[in-house]
Amino acid sequence: IDFITATFTYPVITIDGNKAATDAIAASIQTLRDSDQTSYDEALASSEEMYSAGNYNGTYELSTNSQMVVLTDTVICIRIDQYCYLGGAHGGSNAYGMTFDLATGKLITFADIFTSESAFDTAASNSIVAQINAMTEDERSMFFEDYATSVPSCLPTAGFLYNGDTFIIIFPVMLAARVCLSAAFIELSAMMAA
Repeated sequence: IDFITATFTYPVITIDGNKAATDAIAASIQTLRDSDQTSYDEALASSEEMYSAGNYNGTYELSTNSQMVVLTDTVICIRIDQYCYLGGAHGGSNAYGMTFDLATGKLITFADIFTSESAFDTAASNSIVAQINAMTEDERSMFFEDYATSVPSCLPTAGFLYNGDTFIIIFPVMLAARVCLSAAFIELSAMMAA
């Protein structure tokens, strides 16, 4: 019996002439690998227990597909798409991004880019809600009805890709089914850290 199928792909990134940055990025990607291994081990144990108890409901599935999507002179962005099926009617998907400084290999966070993370959260939430509000009623139907309050509450768990001047914020499925929105951040430049 196949209790679980798993497919994991991770990029190998080498920055010529910068071993420290290469190692730092590799360490961050290793954290993702470790998390996937833990998820696999737990899902396998759960599936085997269900089978032993006579409640086997099919092969579980886990996958992570990560790929480089942006490379500039200063940053590299990796998009990570994950899928998990642990029984039930359907599986679940998640997507997020990791953005690294090419000089240091440091994983870039919102706090690294903006002088005030709370001001960024407010401005980004307002911008994204405004984009949704500007959609037709049919386009808005892909979002949960409480998007005006769920956008701000989901922002802390959102992933992002950043190419040096544009953000793509990737929200968890709690906001909408597989929807990525890019907000217009030109007006946020005053909040950016030097």
